Amino acid sequence: LEGAEQGLIFGSGMAAVSTALLSHLRSGDHVVLQLDLYGGTTNLIVEEFNKFGIEYSFTTGLLASDFETQIQPNTKVIYLEHENEALIVWKENDQQSIFIKSEEPKKSEIN
Repeated sequence: LEGAEQGLIFGSGMAAVSTALLSHLRSGDHVVLQLDLYGGTTNLIVEEFNKFGIEYSFTTGLLASDFETQIQPNTKVIYLEHENEALIVWKENDQQSIFIKSEEPKKSEIN
């Protein structure tokens, strides 16, 4: 991590995913997720988020419009996984940044 100010190391991908999501979401917040996620991620969402009062919606596809239709006023995170790599897109100042351009996004388009 040359030139980085800080970094975190996790023992597993699920540790990284759960830390990233739960450190940015609070009770009353909403997250939009793609429908096709790693099973552990899906389990975390459907089994644990209700306990924390975190709302969630799954998309029906990977087009930007699929995500936009799920965005609510309390949406704080848009979460996607691609090729075993997680990508989190944050909502800031009521503007969304979605890097999906087609049904099959290329890695270079979302990195």
